Amino acid sequence: MSSLPPPTAQNPNPEQYTFVSTSSGDEFQIFPDPRGNTLGRGTEIVLNIEEDEKEWLSVFKLKSLMYVPLLQLRTREGKNMG
Repeated sequence: MSSLPPPTAQNPNPEQYTFVSTSSGDEFQIFPDPRGNTLGRGTEIVLNIEEDEKEWLSVFKLKSLMYVPLLQLRTREGKNMG
């Protein structure tokens, strides 16, 4: 997940950070996004879905996990490179 906070008087040039976690949720890392400030604004969430986890490809299922009134989901299908 990458997020860019909005500019404020105290922080007029915010830095975009990346949060990476494991599927078990027992460890995570937070670091400056090596891509730089690519979002402009908002948050990007990337899910790496394995073949046996395809139920998570349902937009309805993903939205049911989050309460965000103005949530817009864009999906992009990719191939596992590893």
